[in-house]
Amino acid sequence: MARKTKDDPKVNEADIESADDEPFEGQDYVSRKALRADAADIYDDVVEGFNAKKDRDEENARYWDIYNLELSDEQSYIGTSDVYLPIVRDAIEARTLRYINTLFPVNSRFVECISNTNDNAHALQALLNFYVRYAKLRDTMSACLRAADVTGQYSLYAGWTKKERKILQRVKKPVAVELDKDLSIEVPEDVAEATTEVEEVTLTMGSPDVWVIPDEDLCVLPSTVDEINDADVVAVAIRCTKSWFRERKKEFNSKQYKHALALFEMKTGMGVERPNPEKKRSADAGVKSDKGVKMLLIYEIWASMEIEGEWLPVVIRAAGPGPENILSIKKNPFWGQRCPVISAPVKKVAGSFWGVSPTKGVAKLAYQANDAVNMGMDSAQFALCPIVMTNPLSNPRVSTMVLEMAALWEVNPNDTKILEFPKLWQDAFQIVAGIKAQIHESLGLNPAMMPSGATKKTSQAAVAQEQAIALESTSDSISVLEGTILTDLANRIFEYDQQYRDKPMDIPHFGELGYEAEQETVPPVEMGTRYSFLWAGRTQQQNQQKVQQMIAGMNVLRGIPPNQMEGRRLDIGPILDSIVDIIYGPRLGPRVLKDMRSALGIAPSIENEMMRHNMPAVVNPLDNDVAHLQSHMAAMQVVGDPTGIFMAHIQQHQQALAAKGAQMAPGGAQGVPGGAGPGVAGTPRPGAQPAGPRGVAQQPPGAVRPGQMSDPARMPAGHA
Repeated sequence: MARKTKDDPKVNEADIESADDEPFEGQDYVSRKALRADAADIYDDVVEGFNAKKDRDEENARYWDIYNLELSDEQSYIGTSDVYLPIVRDAIEARTLRYINTLFPVNSRFVECISNTNDNAHALQALLNFYVRYAKLRDTMSACLRAADVTGQYSLYAGWTKKERKILQRVKKPVAVELDKDLSIEVPEDVAEATTEVEEVTLTMGSPDVWVIPDEDLCVLPSTVDEINDADVVAVAIRCTKSWFRERKKEFNSKQYKHALALFEMKTGMGVERPNPEKKRSADAGVKSDKGVKMLLIYEIWASMEIEGEWLPVVIRAAGPGPENILSIKKNPFWGQRCPVISAPVKKVAGSFWGVSPTKGVAKLAYQANDAVNMGMDSAQFALCPIVMTNPLSNPRVSTMVLEMAALWEVNPNDTKILEFPKLWQDAFQIVAGIKAQIHESLGLNPAMMPSGATKKTSQAAVAQEQAIALESTSDSISVLEGTILTDLANRIFEYDQQYRDKPMDIPHFGELGYEAEQETVPPVEMGTRYSFLWAGRTQQQNQQKVQQMIAGMNVLRGIPPNQMEGRRLDIGPILDSIVDIIYGPRLGPRVLKDMRSALGIAPSIENEMMRHNMPAVVNPLDNDVAHLQSHMAAMQVVGDPTGIFMAHIQQHQQALAAKGAQMAPGGAQGVPGGAGPGVAGTPRPGAQPAGPRGVAQQPPGAVRPGQMSDPARMPAGHA
């Protein structure tokens, strides 16, 4: 879109400053004084919004101290020991491990595609799953889950990035043979050996740019909106280096770009100072920030502004108060016209956009546990160092009383006594154990959800009950996260792919269940509402628990006589595909259960061409007879049937269709024999079904006991 100039009749000439001649990306309205003044007012509102969050930020800082095991002035006891129990940290890590393994199943199928045109769209589904792996969203979501348990808010920035890298590769080129001064030809490779040259090639790869927004760096106005899409203003505080600005030089006009670089040299006037959570997290990890690196705090503000009589979504970048510090004002660059910030509370609070930290409810308990354990450790020091009491008048050689191995004390034993200090540490540890149990209960944990499993030996029924409760609580929490964050994130990635990818891309995908994995080229898809995506991590995890019910239900269906199905036909193929895919995974599954329909059957269009050239076509039992009949009859009307080959083939399809219908008719084929007893038809024994741990119900070989059902908390962390 062309940039507005003074010659544009819609723009007031006095409202535009002199523009530079250097080109930059996108239409920037920063040269208009009135819009820059409005943007400065929005910046002031954002600063007030951040100041209103001061109490929340201070609370979150204390909760991060609890997670990072840092003693603070919240402790009541001050003694010799400075132990910090990682009770809350271990609980948060257990929740993160369980949730992340549920969200990212081991079969690498994270997203399901829903099509309004009833097509499978396997390529698009594989494309989204590829982006999830390529962008390493599993690691990002792990950090997001930890931050949410500390601050009470899931917050992600979902953008798009293009990475370029130059590589050297060998390229074969044919030899050029000169005939004269003005003419030359290229000799083919089979005539003359090609030469090998090294060329530099630039590789460009676009991918989602998803990162966790610290709670302290996010502002939403008003703070009472129900969701972030209803907000008037969304602002993200970003700390930038000079390199960050140099890489994005084309995004600013030259005047504002030079002004931004000048702000790095100023000690004051760089906007409102704010705490740096990223610097604090780095310090918690043992890395101190480089004092030589200068950082500039800018606010990326997503709002709406009136431009040429129309309210448009814009993005504002501001480095400080006042119109002079507004660096850019551009229209929302995304086709979806939505803010790239995705944020939702862990637990919804009525009347507030922000959520309450889960750590808040157990913070004081953590302080009490630390006080108790430190008092116990101080007591243990005295208990391990007993006090020797002696009468110096009766024992003049007190100097010989030395604590050594096989020491000899030349003293009167009747006037010497060793005082044992009370073992108060035992009572302190009992208090700690009670507090730990309460913290786990408050955070929704039980022994089955901890990575180490149950803390004591219990019956199989008790273990099964604990795991059932763990699965239920996990499913409830994960459903909120999938619905509010990950499903929205998957649809955003699809929108960005449509906008920024303009070339076909080869990606590996596994096709329909039962088909071989293959490499498919995915063309750019038109923008629209044809496809939508759902995060399917929880569904995949639950499917692993339902394999045995599927086997049981399949055997029951196989035992129903056809004359009781009322015209229905039983097809257990989809059940087999699903079971094999869940058990063996998408790579091994297609090699275990092969679908030969595509290999044996011939498309009706190809059969039409064969018969048009008077070549016979054989009817396959796996053909869709109705679809073939429609195609053949239409082709016969167009090209005619002088030899009768079309009519003969159509009659064969009619006979095959009638034979298939006869099997479903009442009194047709019998059920599957050999179930409940020898020679008993149509009543097969049901498959593995979850039952009480009585040990009397027979199950097929390899059936998982109810007390040992698959638990996402016990999966290795690197499987996804």
